[in-house]
Amino acid sequence: MADKPVTIDIRDGELTYDFPKRRLSLAGKDTISWTCSGRPFTIQFVGISPLVMGEIRAFDHTSQVSVRVDAQQGTYAYACAVCDIAANEVYLDAACPAIIIQR
Repeated sequence: MADKPVTIDIRDGELTYDFPKRRLSLAGKDTISWTCSGRPFTIQFVGISPLVMGEIRAFDHTSQVSVRVDAQQGTYAYACAVCDIAANEVYLDAACPAIIIQR
């Protein structure tokens, strides 16, 4: 089992990700976690979530989130919103890089 971390950042008013796509193995019981350098954020899947949590809200980082045992192979899109309290801004990316579930 391996955790596949994703770091979210804000650069020039846009959300960026250190891994454009994350591949997770159901057979390997992979997990995924997100980090967002001291900012509150939320992750929301478009349609069905391949993870045990369909919506994730956190401040700074999430714990490891597992792939659902009944998840189907495929590509899953998600959206991300980050609150930059210091700048009084909320950044939304409705087309984040996808999570790919493999057997």
